[in-house]
Amino acid sequence: MTVYELVNQVARLLGRPAILEDRLRRMVAFSPQADPIDEVRQETILRQQSSTEVMSWLDRIGVYRAAEATHVPANTGLGMLPRVCIPVQAEGFTLGHLWFIDAPHPMQTTDIERARRFASRIADAWPNTRDAEDDSRYSELLTHLLTGPARMRSSAAQALAQRSPLLAATGVRAIVVRPLLCDASQPAGPGILRRLVRRRPSPIALAGVIDDAAVFVDHARPASDNEALATLLTTLVSSAIQPDAGVQRTLIGLGEPVAELIDTRRSYRQALDAARIHEVFGEGWPVADWSGLHTYRGVHAAWEHGIVAADFHDGIDRLAAERDGDVLIQTLRCYLDMGARAQDAATHLHVHRSSLYHRLVRIEALLGVDLQNGVHRLGLHMALLLDDISPSHHRAISA
Repeated sequence: MTVYELVNQVARLLGRPAILEDRLRRMVAFSPQADPIDEVRQETILRQQSSTEVMSWLDRIGVYRAAEATHVPANTGLGMLPRVCIPVQAEGFTLGHLWFIDAPHPMQTTDIERARRFASRIADAWPNTRDAEDDSRYSELLTHLLTGPARMRSSAAQALAQRSPLLAATGVRAIVVRPLLCDASQPAGPGILRRLVRRRPSPIALAGVIDDAAVFVDHARPASDNEALATLLTTLVSSAIQPDAGVQRTLIGLGEPVAELIDTRRSYRQALDAARIHEVFGEGWPVADWSGLHTYRGVHAAWEHGIVAADFHDGIDRLAAERDGDVLIQTLRCYLDMGARAQDAATHLHVHRSSLYHRLVRIEALLGVDLQNGVHRLGLHMALLLDDISPSHHRAISA
């Protein structure tokens, strides 16, 4: 049975009209209807998609993020009767939503359970719908939008705006998810990346694979939603990547929101850089959000412009070459990270403060610096950060 037949069957069984939408809010199927009807349903059927105002309101109240059936209140300003929304899911991944008008009488619990069972059957039949056919086309448009020349980016932005008006109306941000294998010399296989793309959460509009990363384009959201987005992405990673896949850790970079779809490449490049910063400095971070990286952005920009550790201080390699060089580097790094607070550094390193002072005196003698001098400390801290981000440092760690 096709999804179209299933939508009509559940509408007849429950005695109320139904509409099936995909994850881009496009109408896939709808049942015939007499009364009641409202302006929103009429417009959705005529345009094959809800209006931007309706989608934005539903997004703000969290309907698209819900994992269970949701009762949506009426909105007289939009000309919308109350509704019940049932997510259509497969393996925890939201494919679309099944909508019922919740009037003139509210749906009973038994009817909602029946609708859930039909949503499960619709998910089984989903691979034959237009949504599955369009995935490859959307992935191609996404690649053009993010990596193509100006004319190609413009065409891709226009095509995506026509297919998903909410993207063009709300602004967007790019997200890069890059799994790192235990064998650091090998990129994640396409199977892992495709699985991340297939299982993307419903609120995220576009997804594709570019080079060695899964790339997502999300609607721009308030900064207060960043924590929820981080949770959504880490949940995606944990559900999509199997423990035996050989993935050591997963890097997640968020670009800043941009107002125009055609400018998404700027957010994408920020997300790539944020993922790189996540790799180098973000052990333990759930995600790296470009808007909050501040000093790390400056270090990354300096490195991209060819500035190296020796430009700030040429003694880092010399310090590392000492017999106990690793200990001295760790001590210097901790002392600087702790804002030159000796007691905090000693506690963090699990050593007595006198042992810490002994190491610091050696470091000063070896490097010819005064650690009570703020400029000297700044130069050493920048040298360490630039040493961290240099490819030679990473090759040494990997080895």
